[in-house]
This record gives sequence, structure tokens and C-alpha cells, in this order.
Amino acid sequence: MSCMYYYNMITIKQLERRRMALTASVHAQIYVITIKQHNVVLWLGGEMAIETDVWPLSEGNIVRDLERWKGIYIDLLLARRCSPRTLTIYSEVIDELIEYSRQFQDEVAISDIGTFFITRFLDYKDKRSKKGISDSTRSHYIKVFKAFFKFIDGNNLEGFGILYNLRNLTVKNQNGQGKKKPAYSDEQVEKIILTIEQIRKKTESHETRAFTSTRNFLLTKFVLFSGIRADEMAKVRYEDLEPYTDPKSKTPMYRVEVLGKGGTWEYVYIIREHLEDELEIMRNRFSAKGLIAVSLNGKPLGPVQINHNISRITKAAGMAKQGVHIFRHTYARSLLRQGEDIEIVKQLLRHKKITTTVDFYIDTDEDAKSAAAARIKRRGHSENK
Repeated sequence: MSCMYYYNMITIKQLERRRMALTASVHAQIYVITIKQHNVVLWLGGEMAIETDVWPLSEGNIVRDLERWKGIYIDLLLARRCSPRTLTIYSEVIDELIEYSRQFQDEVAISDIGTFFITRFLDYKDKRSKKGISDSTRSHYIKVFKAFFKFIDGNNLEGFGILYNLRNLTVKNQNGQGKKKPAYSDEQVEKIILTIEQIRKKTESHETRAFTSTRNFLLTKFVLFSGIRADEMAKVRYEDLEPYTDPKSKTPMYRVEVLGKGGTWEYVYIIREHLEDELEIMRNRFSAKGLIAVSLNGKPLGPVQINHNISRITKAAGMAKQGVHIFRHTYARSLLRQGEDIEIVKQLLRHKKITTTVDFYIDTDEDAKSAAAARIKRRGHSENK
């Protein structure tokens, strides 16, 4: 018989007492084989059994938390007599996630890990590979992550469930075939705006939370009402907001020159009113200079971090799907519903080919279809008269 016993934050005297008690109870010598990061493993020889204390989910840093949990998890796999190859594979996959997480230490906690974060990691890995990664590789990574986070769920002090946040994690269809591009309805957009106001009331008296929330509100509204890409948003500075008045409607706007995918400079437009509340708070209370997307200490946020922070708001609003790309789809769908020419929509989205615009946004929901059919019927009726 063999047993492995885990202890967290145990003193040497307590450990020795526990070792002696176990030795007496099973009439065999027990040895301490691992002492690291305050986690102690006791080992005896034969069939495995585990006794474990629970550990806190987080100690304040996503990288150190993942490293800590990885150490405990790999010890568990070792106790289960997993093959060296399995240990290596699991260790390397988790290490890749840890390295990827380093760039988000200031913004992301281990409790924030979910479908969006893991999908972004897999997309990042896909882009860095010359041939991309196959569906089988994605499936393998997802399997490892789900096993790892299931272990964390069962052993963290708070009983926090990360695995639930991964319930929608699936192998990506490489061509996206057969999938309708998601977008928010008008009612969902209104709910997002309402959620922003609710969060504002809760955070406005707290200096740090007020800054982070106001920045996230500004990013959310900017993306929602302009269709700007996350990588473009990451480079926008307050000084880039050029006041502009639409010649025809006389609507006050901002226009921002951005470097698009094709390496060409193009304008992004947004109605000034959408941003005024957040800009006023930033000007009067914090700072409205330099990059818009920065952390409290001034560190620039990348596209993934922008996505993550915006997703916090949409998640709070009860949206099942999050991401800047959904805001972009929503912006385009709204323009098309208003009757804008698809060529104009193409230019506002800065697509190089109109087929991209058509493929992405020609789908409409059932309400829009029925409304369009009703308009045709009314026209035909009036013509017959």
C-alpha cells in the first residue's frame, strides 16, 4: 500500500508529529519527500491514497498562483504513477499558459480565467506557429486545462469554480463555417449601458476602482459605437480625438486616425456624446493625456487585456458571449438595419473587400427580416392604390 499526504502551511514540529502518528497507525516508516512553497508531501509505498488540506485559490498574482497550483497538481499526477511522458506533456502545456499569463499580471486574476482567456491563448499559439495548430492539438490543450482547473476547483479554500467558466470552451472551427457571426440586439446594448451606470454608482467613491471602471466604460463605449478593432484601440491616445462636425447632420463627433490591417491610415468616427461622461471624469479626476488604454500605473494594455476588461462589463450585464469582435459586428449590424449602404459600412469597418462585409454582416435576426418584409408589403399596397 502507498499513500501520499499533502499539507499546507504546516510547521516542522506539526509535520513531525503528523509523520510519527501516521507511522504508528500504519506500522511503516513514512518519509517527507517534498517540501516546497509551504506544501508538504509525505510518502509511503503500495497503492495510492490521498489526504489533502485545501489551499487558497489566489495569493494575489496569476503567474505565481498558476505556478503554485501546477506544482501541487504535478505532485498528484506523480502519486498516481502517471507515465513520465504524461507528466512532461501536462507540465509543458500548463507552463505555456503560465508564460502567456505573465503579460496580464496587472489586470487578470486566476479567478478571471474562462473561455475567452483560454481561447485567446490558443489563438495566440496558432498565430505563432508557422502552420497553425490543428484541431487535435487544440483538443489536447483543452483536455489538459479542464483536468487542471477541475483539480483546482476541488481543492481551493473558497470553493471557486473555474471549470464552470470553461463550459463553452470547444475546439474552434478553423474556417468558422456554419456559424452565424454574433452581435448584440438593441435591448442588449441598452442593458450594457445600464450596467455601466450601475457599476459607476458603486465605484465612483473609490479612487482605484473609479479609475479602472471609468477607463473600462470609455473602452467599451468607444468600441461599441465606432467598430474599432482591439489592436487599433490599444494605440489610441487622448490627443488623437479630433473634434469633427458631420457636414450634413451637423452632429458633433470625434474622428481618430488609425493604422489599419493593410498598413494604411484611415479614420474611425464616433459621436461625441457617447464618450463625454467618461472623458469629463478622466479630465477632472485623473488624467486625459497619452494612451487611453493603460493600467492605473500607466502600463499600456494590449488587445487581449482590452478584450478582457470590456468582457467584464458585458459579463456583468448578463451577456453570454463577450469580446470586441461582437461589438464590431453589432456596430455593423446596426448600420445595415438603419439602411446604410453596404459600401459605406465596408469603409467604416475598413474592410479591403466588400465580400468580407457581406459574409460577416448580411445575416440579420428574425425581427429585422420580418420588419423588412412588412415594409415591402406596405409599398406594394400603396402602389396598387
